Amino acid sequence: HGYSLQRDGFGKLTYKFSPTIKLSLSNQITQNESQGYNHAWKYLSENQSHSVQNTNRLGLTLTHTLNNSMFYTAQISRYVNNMKVQVGNKQPQDYIRGQTGQSVYFYVSGDGSQYSDDQTITYSGKVDLTYQANNFNQFKGGFEFKSHRIQVHEESAPWQSGAQYKDEYVRTPIEMAGYIQDKIEYDYLIINLGLRFDYADPKATMWPDIRRFGSFDNNNNWISAVEEPVSPKTQLSPRIGLAHPITDRAVLHFSYGHFFQNPNYNALYYNHNKDLSTSMPLVGNPLVKAQKTVAYETGIKYKLSDDWALDFSAWYKDITDLLSTLQITYLSQDYVVFYNSDYASVKGIDLTLRKRYSNYISGSIDYTYMVAKGNNSQPLGGYFNAFAKEEIPHQEYYLDFDHRHDIAVNINLNIPKDKGPEILGIKPFSDFNLNLLIQAGSGLPYTPYVDPTVRID
Repeated sequence: HGYSLQRDGFGKLTYKFSPTIKLSLSNQITQNESQGYNHAWKYLSENQSHSVQNTNRLGLTLTHTLNNSMFYTAQISRYVNNMKVQVGNKQPQDYIRGQTGQSVYFYVSGDGSQYSDDQTITYSGKVDLTYQANNFNQFKGGFEFKSHRIQVHEESAPWQSGAQYKDEYVRTPIEMAGYIQDKIEYDYLIINLGLRFDYADPKATMWPDIRRFGSFDNNNNWISAVEEPVSPKTQLSPRIGLAHPITDRAVLHFSYGHFFQNPNYNALYYNHNKDLSTSMPLVGNPLVKAQKTVAYETGIKYKLSDDWALDFSAWYKDITDLLSTLQITYLSQDYVVFYNSDYASVKGIDLTLRKRYSNYISGSIDYTYMVAKGNNSQPLGGYFNAFAKEEIPHQEYYLDFDHRHDIAVNINLNIPKDKGPEILGIKPFSDFNLNLLIQAGSGLPYTPYVDPTVRID
């Protein structure tokens, strides 16, 4: 009761047709089976829900060198993810409401309340081209296409007099992306210029106004809002990187870029049928935009000696359009919709001291200081606030993933064959390798639960 079992298999076959053409076929299969421990089901664990996830990724990669200055790689893949949560092999219609015994705590009969049978199939294709035009310019470009088929069947408390929530749909969104980059190299300056284009079509419909799900006509008859197709979304992401040697021992570097991350598709399609009959229902919103991050970084790399080097970087990330939720009251009906409203900022420094291999030893010491602040740590934060009737945060606070201090020490001792100290005519540490990795970090922010009318910062 309370277990996790994981099986993994991976195989890869590579064939060289010629010195310039190589083809690789790979397949990865995983199966994860688990059941979380629930004290209430201690004496009836076989009737508590368990989950089984099966994935299969099949990929084909072609690498073709056209000449001394140009090559490309082409990839196609198929990824299947099946996720099932159920009690034994029962279907929803076979579930029985759980009953507790005299203790009024432990279940003695019935079944858990969760059932889901979800599948995602993704086909993708990608082509990347690299061209060394001359001694100063190296161009890279590429294109990627993804097609998804998302099939969801989820039910909760399916027995009579239960909540009987059901979400069932099939969606086929597509994603496309393209990029171009120029690496410009001079003795005194290296410049990386890039531009990326993203396209995402959720292939879904939504109310024209998420704040209104219908209206009454002149005869006081209710008319549900007609859902309209959602337009595809596009993004342009410029990026630049600079590296400038200021002395024969030091290099100054700087980078700036825009990055976008599409929201989880569950946030777009959840509660597909717009069931508003439950308490504080949650509705998916295909209109949500991608999360946007504007990142800055600057630093210096300094050679302390022939064996030691120091790397210092300071960085800042401004994150907007974070996925959140919006509580709406319309015609005495309360519901919550996924929405872009949260924000965060993350800043920090990285300090690395490296030693290259000499005297049998190499390694590094890495230290990171980070501060992460925002108004919500997770997309459903606003939903939980609304459900508990708590005030939604209007100020920044330290986020759940604010990991202030982190340090890692990596030491590698490598003694080549027939080397090392000699004892009684033999070298016991000949052909010997030892790696030592030490990691430590500060804790994460923690706020204890208190009465909803009291807020602790």
